[in-house]
Amino acid sequence: MEWSNRKYFLVNCGGWLHNLWVSELKGIKSVKIHNPYSWNINHKGHENYMVGVNSSKVNSVITIFNNAKKVTNGRYLYKEITKEIAGQ
Repeated sequence: MEWSNRKYFLVNCGGWLHNLWVSELKGIKSVKIHNPYSWNINHKGHENYMVGVNSSKVNSVITIFNNAKKVTNGRYLYKEITKEIAGQ
């Protein structure tokens, strides 16, 4: 992962929620959505996605995540991944 000018988030979502935020995130040029892997599934069977974003666009991405959070009755859908969590 390139840490110099990017932030990464682990996003927890089910299939219907995926459609809410992916189309909006794809509209931001610096956002990269990494596909889920088999090891990256939460306890409810939903996939976790890693989203990388340029540091200058972080506020836009967090706004999209918070709008999706309103739909899910306040459940947190994302957390920031730090270098320490990633083991780098």
